Amino acid sequence: MVTARSELDHELLKYARNNLRYVPDTPEYNKMISGMLYDPMDPLLEDGRAISSDLSVDFANILVGDNFYANYSASFLDVSLILIGDNCLLGPNVTLCTAGHPLDVNYRAEGQEFGLPIKIGDHCWLGANCVILPGVTLGDNVVVGAGAVVTKDVESNTLVLGVPAKVVKKLNTLKESSI
Repeated sequence: MVTARSELDHELLKYARNNLRYVPDTPEYNKMISGMLYDPMDPLLEDGRAISSDLSVDFANILVGDNFYANYSASFLDVSLILIGDNCLLGPNVTLCTAGHPLDVNYRAEGQEFGLPIKIGDHCWLGANCVILPGVTLGDNVVVGAGAVVTKDVESNTLVLGVPAKVVKKLNTLKESSI
């Protein structure tokens, strides 16, 4: 499992300062580049962030809570509702797919489809290239590992990995004092 580093990487920081166009002078940037835990909403980081305009949606049947961030190439197939709670993060290439198609070829041949809502609780993190299928509900504080395909509901405070996604670990609950 990949974890955050605990110390600044001075060699990497020097390389960044000598070779990149915009390097903000902030401790959060230093931690970010070094692989440490950092605050991605730091105002000085926001000023230098590239803007991703490649969010794909069908109908904008989407309700998003506070402090939401979707990385590059998110796809929301929203023929039904997509409800996303507060403080949620989506890695690159995440797909939220409410659309489904009947198994019966006769209905598919007529062009029929259906949609089931996707509900994502508060404080969730969906890793790169994961897919959430129609009708799935993710509880609060769910982490979906990179590349996972979630086909069933996931309880709060859970890490899921794989295809199909399976529970691999129960996570600590959010402490009220850390908000």
